[in-house]
Amino acid sequence: MDEADGLDRMKSGSRRLWNQLFPAGILLMVGSKYIFPLVFNEQFATSYIYFNIYLLLIIPRLLFPQSLFISRGWTRWQLYISMMEFAINIGSSLLLMRWIGLPGIAFGTLIAYFFEKICMVIILQKKGVALSRYTHVNTYLFYSLVLAGVFLITTLSELI
Repeated sequence: MDEADGLDRMKSGSRRLWNQLFPAGILLMVGSKYIFPLVFNEQFATSYIYFNIYLLLIIPRLLFPQSLFISRGWTRWQLYISMMEFAINIGSSLLLMRWIGLPGIAFGTLIAYFFEKICMVIILQKKGVALSRYTHVNTYLFYSLVLAGVFLITTLSELI
């Protein structure tokens, strides 16, 4: 299989995965406020907030530039980016925890994961591999915006 075929397969495979996992994440986010007290107990009723923040990790986790790094043998780049992601995760989690409490830890992780994916996408772009070559950008953005919108409606109001 040549590179073009591999990128096309990656693009279509990603979309199939998104069509399953984004809607599942959206449904979980909508229902988590009501499911948590039933599955656990009333003491954990507000834990859905942390769960919903972590559900936002679907957005960076379902973008796959790391597959291209691995296929090209760019493991050193991955190592450097991962080390920065780790430092950002710790730093932003601690900083945000001081400002907004426990949700800050989850938001810190979210920030770090977005940083990691953005770095990889930028490096690939500079090396001549556009995001649109291995990602259905419009579909990805649509699902990402819907998930973020559902978060704003269902969860953010509880944090403010």
